[in-house]
Amino acid sequence: MYGLREKFAYFECLDCGCLQIVDIPESLDKYYPNNYYSFKGGNRSNPVSKIISLLGREQKRYSLFGQGILGRFVNLKSNYPEGELLRKLGIREDWKILDIGCGAGSWLFSLRELGFAHLYGVDPFIDADINEGSVNIQKRTIRELKKSQKFNLIRSHHSFEHMPDQYETLVKIHELLAPDGLCTIAMPVKTETIWGRYGTNWVQIDAPRHL
Repeated sequence: MYGLREKFAYFECLDCGCLQIVDIPESLDKYYPNNYYSFKGGNRSNPVSKIISLLGREQKRYSLFGQGILGRFVNLKSNYPEGELLRKLGIREDWKILDIGCGAGSWLFSLRELGFAHLYGVDPFIDADINEGSVNIQKRTIRELKKSQKFNLIRSHHSFEHMPDQYETLVKIHELLAPDGLCTIAMPVKTETIWGRYGTNWVQIDAPRHL
């Protein structure tokens, strides 16, 4: 992505087909520079950005709660599968939500615009903590959170594949979930169709960030 021209070896599990890096770099920080896409906050000062923000907010409102004519029309053009999933799971504005690997927190801030009041995030690669109203993001991993904290929803949206300690992370997620809490994990899945077409040029290998 950043033209470093480094090479990394991956191997494929013959049982499940999972593609994995052979050697995890000693330090991953250098592969998350300040211009990494998830660290960028939205610029809503110009009219175009404001319109895009409005359409995105209304699309989320419709996908999450089935409300709003404008959001319904936007959704017809480009649907929001995650929102539809969370609606089926019964998401509510009073839920305590944790976003793992949230970057600058764009998803959390979009929920704040819809009235969500308990929004938390963790990301070890951001420059510093972010605390703005109901959005609280800490520069750390989920494993550093106190087990006394409980969440109704823990979300790992294309961050799980970046973690070297995946088993321990799952254990920690279970520890932090409220008794009726939910966890959603989204990550790229290698298929033979994808591999046959793109091979090592498949963008979702994203070496070496995707472990």
